[in-house]
Amino acid sequence: MIYLHHLQPGPPPTHAYTLPHNKVIGLLDPSSTLAFLDLAWPGMPCQRLHIRMGPNNMWGMQFILLCTGEWGPTYANTKLLEVERKDKPGECLVGGDYENNNGSGGSSIVSELERDGHSWLPDTTGAVVARWGNDNHRGAQFGIRTRDYTVLTVPTAIGLVESGLDVLKAAISLPDVNSVTIVDCGVVIPR
Repeated sequence: MIYLHHLQPGPPPTHAYTLPHNKVIGLLDPSSTLAFLDLAWPGMPCQRLHIRMGPNNMWGMQFILLCTGEWGPTYANTKLLEVERKDKPGECLVGGDYENNNGSGGSSIVSELERDGHSWLPDTTGAVVARWGNDNHRGAQFGIRTRDYTVLTVPTAIGLVESGLDVLKAAISLPDVNSVTIVDCGVVIPR
């Protein structure tokens, strides 16, 4: 796989092969983009999640833009914020506050996001969900379900974890989920 990491200032890492961003971003399949998040916490090496975004989905597009840093903000170097519904149906690991890193920020970068009508997946284990609906102050925050949700709610599932669910479950078992950092993120360019 070819990984396109988030845009960042400064020289590229040693042994990195660099390509002009505008030359490769057009290779993404907007109907099914594969993103990645690299998570790390004290005592654990970096581990990768692969997340497939749904088709024709503005929330998914925003997620991809925050993985690539194409519009400036990025999920890189942000902390995971909390575990909602811990040990209950619908358990959800929350992240995405690229502004304040404490849950009070993470403004939408795509205007006019709507909560209804953009879901393409059931809200089950591995689903990536839009967390705040029309709250533009926190509209970039996301959740990832680690247990099925048995209550029907407004559909918000925008993507699905393809690999790395075990990493999320290990993160949830930590005494403090805020010790987990998204150290890198980006998208996978199809061959």
